[in-house]
Parts: sequence; C-alpha cells; structure tokens
Amino acid sequence: MYSKRMTARMCKPANPKIIFAIIAAVVFGANVLAIWRITDNRKIAFPIASFVATNCNDFFVEERAAVATRKISLIIRTTSRSKQIAAELYCYALRSMSLFWHPSYGPVTLIFDEESLEDHKYAEGIEKLGLKHTFDIKYQPLPSNPNILNIRPTYLSPGYFRQCFDSFLLDKYTQNDVIAWIDSDTMFITPITDELIWNGNRLIVEGHAEIGHNPFQKVVYPDWCKATEIAIGFPQPTNFMTYFPVYLWRDTISNVRHHVIKQTNSSNFEEAFLKINTAVGTFASSVNVILTYAYYYEHDRYDWHFDGDIIRDNQPLPKGHKLTLEDMQPVINSAKHSGKYDAGYKKAFHNGYYLSKHAAELNESNCDLFKLEMDNWWPVYWVFEYLSFVGSWCKPGAARLKCKNYTDQHLKRVRNLVRTGVYDLDLTDKTKIEETAKKLKFKCPKAGF
Repeated sequence: MYSKRMTARMCKPANPKIIFAIIAAVVFGANVLAIWRITDNRKIAFPIASFVATNCNDFFVEERAAVATRKISLIIRTTSRSKQIAAELYCYALRSMSLFWHPSYGPVTLIFDEESLEDHKYAEGIEKLGLKHTFDIKYQPLPSNPNILNIRPTYLSPGYFRQCFDSFLLDKYTQNDVIAWIDSDTMFITPITDELIWNGNRLIVEGHAEIGHNPFQKVVYPDWCKATEIAIGFPQPTNFMTYFPVYLWRDTISNVRHHVIKQTNSSNFEEAFLKINTAVGTFASSVNVILTYAYYYEHDRYDWHFDGDIIRDNQPLPKGHKLTLEDMQPVINSAKHSGKYDAGYKKAFHNGYYLSKHAAELNESNCDLFKLEMDNWWPVYWVFEYLSFVGSWCKPGAARLKCKNYTDQHLKRVRNLVRTGVYDLDLTDKTKIEETAKKLKFKCPKAGF
C-alpha cells in the first residue's frame, strides 16, 4: 500500500522545473518558494527548503496529509456522567489528539447526553479551552424506547447499551463524508498521515482475530459474534474492536441501519436493536456490526487488514467472502485503546512524541534514545499491537522485518510533515488540557514530557 507513494526515495534525476525554481529563488532573492507537485489529482505546496537534500533519504518528499481535500469528522460519543469516562476524554483522547490529529482534517465532534445538565456544563468547559482544533458539540436525546436502557442491567450498564445504540446514529451528527470514530479512552500515539487513513479511495480497516491471549475477548467475543450474525446475516470475519480510529464512510452507517431493520424483520431500528441484544447469549458491539456489514456489502470501499491465521479465520466465512493474502497485510496502528488493558500503552504516547522528534531530527536533549521505554524493537512495538508479535503480522523472521520497514516508512513521512510545518509538535494545547484536567481533579497518567 505504500509503494505507490514512495517514488521520491529512488533519487531519480531532479525535475527540470524544480531545478529552475531553485535557481530562480537564488537569483531573485525569494525567501520562500512553493513547489507544486501533482499527486492523486491534488496540488500540494511545499516550502523550497524541504527539497534541500544531503543524501537519498533526505530527498524523501511526501504529500502533506494536513491539506487533504477530503474533510473528516473525528467523532467521540461521550459523557461526563461517568467520572471515569470524563477523565479519559481529557487524559487520553483530547491530550493525544492535540499533538497527533491535525486540525485541518476537520472538526472534532463530541456527542453528549441531551438531558444531562452536567454534560452541557462539561462541554462548555471543553469549548473554552481555546485549542487550535475546532469542536462541534452535539447532544443526543434518549432513545424513544426505554427498553433499550434496560437490556440485561445486571450484566452491563444501561450506559453501555445507550452508547452502543447511539453509535448506529453517528452519521446524523456530521455532514462530512468520512467519520473517524474513537472512544474517550483512545490515545493517539503518532501523527496521523493520509497513508494511515486511505489506500487510494478506500478507507483503511484493521481487525485482529487473535483472541486466545485476551481474557476479556474470551468471554465477550462469542456474544458479539452471535449478535453480529443475527444483525447482518453473515458471520463476523474478525474482531474490529481492537483498533481506533475506525474510519467509515458516513453513508455506511445509515446503510447498516436499513439492512439490520430488514434482516431482523423489524419496523424500525430501535426494535431491531432490541432483537440483536436480547437473543440468548448475545449483545452487540456496534463497531463489529457496522464493519461486518461493510465487509460483505461494501467490500471495495474499504482496504482490509486482518491480523490472524488465514486458514483458521476463513473456516466460518461463506464462499465468495473468504480472506485473501492481500487482506492479511500489516498496517500501522496510529492509536491505542488505552487505559484499561495494558499499562504499557501509556508509554506509547510518551514514545510517540520522542520518536516523532527524532524522525524530524530536532535534536532536543530530552529526545535521547534512552528516554524510549522499549527494547531493540522499540519502533515496531510502538505502532503494532503486542499480540501481533505472537500472531501473524510481526512474528519473528521476515514478518517482523516487514513491520519494521512499514514503521521506517511512516517515520520518514512524519519527518517530512514536521520539517514542513504541518505538525509542529507544540505542547501548548497539551499543557492546557493537563492543567484543566488537574483543576477538574482528574488524575491523568504522566506523559513524561
């Protein structure tokens, strides 16, 4: 997926237009000159300084992710009514977003409980932070059917089912064609580039089928699979709930609702939602339901990446929908589903900042390699799940070297984005968020920078 964008690494002879532009800058004393490069029918402007090369690697030029013509809504369905979730939004999502999600991609859409005065006050506080990102605050009413909040109350909280139900309505809260969906405890660990979102015109999807090492998934995963099959009519191909952001075409969500209503022979989506969550041994994961629908019915709109065993994982899949070797290719994880699962994830934010600094060769003393809390494979562990090292993507040998190559390519793109000023890695907004979190008595894990 990266090969089409890596041509600058080959150090081909310079374009005569570029040479002429450089000479013109010197002769006429221009301070800044923009070089226009056509890539994927888009014009991207670069400062002339980004073309000054001392060796082949320095001549690596990548398109500026932050000026992509496609607008994306980063959407979080959240609430302040749970103190844990309220703290996670500040400590994980907002804090990491301030460094690694560029504002030019589009607004950050926060969806709160409409009836909660606490949520209204909490949302106003976020708007007053004065961050460089634009916030689009939305409020979602209670479901009209109260039974949605009373599903199996002794097993999972009403809040789980409300958030799950509301996730099937995310398309109603943005006009942008693309949604980047995260939870409050999602932690970005590296600057987002176009290559982490798109493969051509297809949105990248990640899934992980290695469930044997995760006790949570041993219990929950079978229930999710049953609910998904009731909703979609086909088996769930993998677990899509491991990775965030989840990138979706907005109309995929409305298509899912219509499909589930028809598949469950229901008159409306609330009725359908109750059916898939009240059958024996089921409760739904909205991420898995939506992406399973996309896998079977909108397959060519997405670029699929499954970490698992192709022989094992293909067994339940129907003819015509089997995984291919192309579907099993690695892709970098740009965020972690953080706080609850692995204390090591908290280091990833820290390491992501320093690795980005190193990639740009900013030479700050605090960026010495000893600051990175990883072993000799630190760059790879950073952007691939640990389970990938016992699964398929990054197991020892050629597969692990392939993951390292993907990591190296990503860091070179990060270097270009920092050098050209797309990402400045400025800590001002991060500091504002941390100071406000402290005033709100949220105990955020120390980032180490």
